[in-house]
Amino acid sequence: MNQNEMKQQLAAKAQSNTALATSTAPKNIFEMVEAQKPAIQAAFGTTDEKYALMFIRQARTQLQLNPLLQKCTPESFLGAMMLAAQLRLQLNPGMRTAYLVPYGRYKKTNSGYELDHYEAQFQIGVGGYQELFYRHEKAVALDVFTVYNGDDFDFSLGTEPFIKHRPSLQHQGEPYAWYAVATLAGGHKKFLVMSRFQVMQNARKSQSWDAKNQNFKAKSAWADDFDGMAQKTVIKMLAKTLPMSTEISEAIAQDEAVKTLRKDVNIMDAPNEAFEEPVVVYDAPVEVADTPKSPKAEVPKPAPVREEEPPLPDEPGTAPSNEPKAEAKSGDSEIFDAVALIYNLVGEEQKADPLFQRTFACLDNNDEHMAKQGLSELRTKYMATEKQIKAIHAMLNEQGKELKDVAAVESTLQLTKKAASDVFTVLKAGE
Repeated sequence: MNQNEMKQQLAAKAQSNTALATSTAPKNIFEMVEAQKPAIQAAFGTTDEKYALMFIRQARTQLQLNPLLQKCTPESFLGAMMLAAQLRLQLNPGMRTAYLVPYGRYKKTNSGYELDHYEAQFQIGVGGYQELFYRHEKAVALDVFTVYNGDDFDFSLGTEPFIKHRPSLQHQGEPYAWYAVATLAGGHKKFLVMSRFQVMQNARKSQSWDAKNQNFKAKSAWADDFDGMAQKTVIKMLAKTLPMSTEISEAIAQDEAVKTLRKDVNIMDAPNEAFEEPVVVYDAPVEVADTPKSPKAEVPKPAPVREEEPPLPDEPGTAPSNEPKAEAKSGDSEIFDAVALIYNLVGEEQKADPLFQRTFACLDNNDEHMAKQGLSELRTKYMATEKQIKAIHAMLNEQGKELKDVAAVESTLQLTKKAASDVFTVLKAGE
């Protein structure tokens, strides 16, 4: 084979490879989302593709519900989507965790400004910050409230901090303050109160603020749901003062960021994209934080208990008739039973933990991966540790007793941290 023949053969092969790459490359944003499945699996830390498929389905739903997202640059949409995946936050609007919001970008021309393109922005909702908070081992409860004119409200900082809030349901006026209260392990509480002025100072730093007109841009999150965004702001500011997990630190840094997905660049490490003003918000039906506008925080309803099953330990009756019933899916029944068991074993205050309701919501949405994660976090927060169980077994053997002699349960797997502590007290008294 001479040199010319070799060149012709190599050229033909290169042309064939180019044609093959062109035919197999993603043709639209939906196919590009599908192509991110390996990266999404890696973000969720699993080799089971069904979890990535669940997240991809949620991203596709966002695209279908909001056609403007389809007009965003693919790189920005994929970047916003991967931020949610890396923080392991679902794109489920009903759970108020994370959202993908389209923004119109203008460019300056000789005749003024013209629309150049759309960019997708990653935003975290109130539920997202609550979920990230509950991932920390010291987290017990996180609540957020709105204060209205007419409410009986007072608070004090300093050496004896307190909050007193008695909402008025008859003469409720405009909201003028927001506060969040975090309860940590050991009973320690931290709170933050923000006035309307302080909230506005933060809001003016967002892309939703039109500095020229001194108002929020039409259809922006702040314009459509000021109360929900104010609640998110006070939680976000309080989170900076709490023991923070890696996830919540990253979430604070990435919230309301525009990133573009580039080859070999980690989304978390990539800098926020910079754009020339003005930044205009276009019609985006996504509501960033749809927290109900109520003076009382939303309290999760009791976890469902299936009627056909016998009552669990310490629960002699059946569930009240006004409790929501949720049927576990065939493949999720084991997770459902485990979560329901923990719910029925913990105290009344712990039953209000939103993590219970979110885990059941994951089961309802067939999201087994997130449901398993919720179950794991519930076990870590409320159930006796392996070290406690081993110590209890050793003391029972030493005293020749069985667990049912000193506790209301028959298995150490049914012991909460509090119950385990009570068992230790009884066993030590019997030594």
